[in-house]
Amino acid sequence: EVFVHSGKSGPAAFGHVDLYFDGKLYSYGSYDSASQRLWAAMGDGVLFTLSDKQRYIDFSLKEMNKTMFCFGLRLSEEQKQNVRKCVDEILDTVYPWEPVAKLKAEQGEDDPQAITDYASRLWRATDASFYKFKEGIFKSYFVMSTNCVLLADRVIGSAGTDIINLNGIITPGAYYDYLNRELQFENSQVISRTVYYKKKQKRKEKKRKA
Repeated sequence: EVFVHSGKSGPAAFGHVDLYFDGKLYSYGSYDSASQRLWAAMGDGVLFTLSDKQRYIDFSLKEMNKTMFCFGLRLSEEQKQNVRKCVDEILDTVYPWEPVAKLKAEQGEDDPQAITDYASRLWRATDASFYKFKEGIFKSYFVMSTNCVLLADRVIGSAGTDIINLNGIITPGAYYDYLNRELQFENSQVISRTVYYKKKQKRKEKKRKA
C-alpha cells in the first residue's frame, strides 16, 4: 500500500508519501528537528517504521489534521521478493536514532507538554522505531530531490514498476496523480483507493479483486 498525505497548512500542505508492506509501515523524512534547515526543507534523513498501521492513521488524522489516500498495489510473489530485498538493502545502511521524548523518558525526565517535535509526538502515539543513515543517498534529506517520494519509488521500483518519471522535481502530488490515473486502467497494478478523513470517515474504491 502507498499512503499519500495532504493537509491544509504547514509542512503537510506539501504532501507526504509512506509505504506499508509485509505488515510494516515505512516513512522517510526530515524528522530530526535539531538537524533541520530552511524550515525543514533540509536535514538529516530519518526513516521510521511501525507495525500498527491504524495507530499511525489515527495520529495523522487527529493530531496532524491530515487527509490520507491509501492506494493498494497488486504484486506477484516475485515482485514481493524484489521489494523485500530492496527494503533489506535500505535497512542495512541505517542505525537506531531516538527522538527527544524517548531519550527524556529513558532518563525519567519526559514532559509531554514540553516536548512537541513531530518525532516525539509520533513516538508517544505509535511507538515507532527511528533510524538514521550511515551512508548513501538518503543520509541527507532535501525536499526537492532526496525526499519521501524518492525512497518510496526506490522500493516500489524494485518490483519492476516505473511509477513516475523521476526527471525533475519529485513531489507527492505527482505521485498521487499517477496512482489515481493508474487506478482507472484495467491492467494496472494499482487496484484500490481508500480515503481516510479526520472524522473517522472512510471511503473505499475497489477496482477489482487483487
